[in-house]
Amino acid sequence: MGDTDLCPGTWDLRVDEHAIFGPPLREAAAEARAILLTLAAERLKLPESRLTVKDGMVSDKTNSRKRISYAELAQGKRIEKHLSAKPPLKKVSEFKVMGKPHRRTDSLEK
Repeated sequence: MGDTDLCPGTWDLRVDEHAIFGPPLREAAAEARAILLTLAAERLKLPESRLTVKDGMVSDKTNSRKRISYAELAQGKRIEKHLSAKPPLKKVSEFKVMGKPHRRTDSLEK
């Protein structure tokens, strides 16, 4: 995106990208998180209600040593699992990365 030689279009992506791409990406992320939570519950033999997610790790709320990473759950494979209902989206007030200012890692190069 953003390379008009490869992808014609002249709209200002800074204005439109969140409105166009944000909702579907948030829905996909919520579904992926819910599926990973389900897989973690199966692997850890715990109910989903006892699990918490932070920094790519799913852990037991009462015993933080009982945990598994997203990478361990996926095992480098494509996950073919679908939910019967759409999971709830995070509230904007709960965002930790999206919508927050971040320094560009390539800013010195630009």
